[in-house]
Amino acid sequence: MIVFNLFHQMKNYDYRTYIISQIVYYASPTIFSSKPSTIINFNNIDSSFYKMLPSIKAELQKNFRLYTYELFKESNRCLVLFYKKELLLNVFRENISFLSSFGYKYDMTLNQILNLLKEKYALSCPHEIGIFLGIPKEDVVAFMTNNKNFKLCGYWKVYSDEEKAKRIFAEYDRAKNLALNFIYNEYMHLKKTFNN
Repeated sequence: MIVFNLFHQMKNYDYRTYIISQIVYYASPTIFSSKPSTIINFNNIDSSFYKMLPSIKAELQKNFRLYTYELFKESNRCLVLFYKKELLLNVFRENISFLSSFGYKYDMTLNQILNLLKEKYALSCPHEIGIFLGIPKEDVVAFMTNNKNFKLCGYWKVYSDEEKAKRIFAEYDRAKNLALNFIYNEYMHLKKTFNN
């Protein structure tokens, strides 16, 4: 609730700050932790969003080495993948034997990988997206088979190593707390507005 209230107040105060803060918060496991990528779905957006997006992308890249790729775009909706290049390439290489059954090849460039993912997204949400989001292969496979016997549900449905998943979930939660601190400190000029 605190996060929702914070974003609501920011949106009313400054739309650009609101968008950046949402990205920093929701992509915090990628920014401040080991998650290779995060998908954020922006709804009810208008042309001002698309006008400021290039400068927001540049700011995220400069401040966090966070890159962006639009997986899907409509006039009022945009689905964006936020990622760290090396982490995304590493998870791709570690899972290439599994990903090859979905049309990926070991020698693909990052751009080719993302383009293929985008093509697949145009049809429906591809199951292999879980790999790119840092979900263990065993959990992705179990989810794909519509297995109902998951052990834990948090950032994803956990079917295999519950203890490891709990550690990762705690790491992602710490990243979200870091993001909230960053947002609050970065936008000091807004503190007075939020405290009134």
